[in-house]
Amino acid sequence: MNNTSDLVIELNWFARGICLDRRAAAIASDTPPEDIVATARRSLLNYWREDGIRDLVPARPEPPDEVVVRGADGRALYRRTIIDEKIERLFANM
Repeated sequence: MNNTSDLVIELNWFARGICLDRRAAAIASDTPPEDIVATARRSLLNYWREDGIRDLVPARPEPPDEVVVRGADGRALYRRTIIDEKIERLFANM
């Protein structure tokens, strides 16, 4: 089994400034950066679903709208909001 890193995945309500979930030790120390980003995005999208017109809508009441990967010192190493995801999907479909 791999050693875990000091990275933490946080799921937040961006506008309210509230942390909903912190997943410490969820990332192995030898995980490539692109896999960390993919894991963080999947963590956020677990709370959202596509509706019939290819827009993201909440799959559960009051879902998180931001994911942050934090280093051991608390710095944000990666941050993505659901708005970022929606914009990326909009331009990908044009």
